[in-house]
Amino acid sequence: MKLPRARLALPLLSCTLLLTACPGDTTPPPPAPPVDEATLIAAIDRTPKPLPDLRPAGLGEAGTLGGATSAAFPLGQAISLEARLTQFSPGPAFRLPDAGRITAAGRAEVRLPAAPDLAGSERLTALEWAREFNAFEPCAVNTLQVDPGQEGVRITRVDAVTRNPAARTRAPGVTDMRAGTSDPRPDFSPQPAFANVWPVKLTDTWDISEETGYLIHADGNVRLRGELRCVFSSVTRLQDATQYNLFVNLDLRRGWNVIRRRLDGSVPHGTLEIVDLALSGGAGDFTFGITTSGVGQD
Repeated sequence: MKLPRARLALPLLSCTLLLTACPGDTTPPPPAPPVDEATLIAAIDRTPKPLPDLRPAGLGEAGTLGGATSAAFPLGQAISLEARLTQFSPGPAFRLPDAGRITAAGRAEVRLPAAPDLAGSERLTALEWAREFNAFEPCAVNTLQVDPGQEGVRITRVDAVTRNPAARTRAPGVTDMRAGTSDPRPDFSPQPAFANVWPVKLTDTWDISEETGYLIHADGNVRLRGELRCVFSSVTRLQDATQYNLFVNLDLRRGWNVIRRRLDGSVPHGTLEIVDLALSGGAGDFTFGITTSGVGQD
């Protein structure tokens, strides 16, 4: 006996009304909504912790900076100083070619000039500069501060870079816009043509990393201290979120400064995973010969 048309449609109708998967249904489930900001903030750990010890960061206005670096860099290889270009720069960013050399296996020396022209380079306030080390949102604690009258002091990050020996030669005579020499970076190579001389690692374990040699120039003295506790917001489960803490204790001096950075992922945690990042002075990790002419001498 032939079944009525209405009864033939019942199975398909049941799949639609009950929202159950029918044979052959490949429609993916809707994505889970992200954890709301209030829940993330409430989960941030606020256990009091001390700031890092106050260590010297200031070097001086001009001189020669010497310190440990990777042993992979060839002896005698040139080092240049380069700052980041600002978004609306009136001119090129600061760059000083041939500012130093790899003087021995695992050691470098760089001449730091007096009054470098940083007009076209990225110049941040101390609070803006510190925030780059922990840019996550939202935050539950922010006590970062500078002393009164120091809000306008500007900081510029300057990298000491040299040729990367891990990059392979592509072809002779290819112009490198950055250095004006042959570019050793092939199209298929993941290795960059240049590598940073500093920072250099002091400790490197599974969950703790400490490095020194972040080089910055400040146009005035600034006392920067405090903490910042934030969490990465783009998670759909609270247990997948990570809390990032930044602890800063710096007395930056006008001129050149060196920063030490410590990352600790072994912090005991409750609801959230926790990563601590500490910034302190690193001048004691290097030698610095001060001169009045802007050229360092031993």
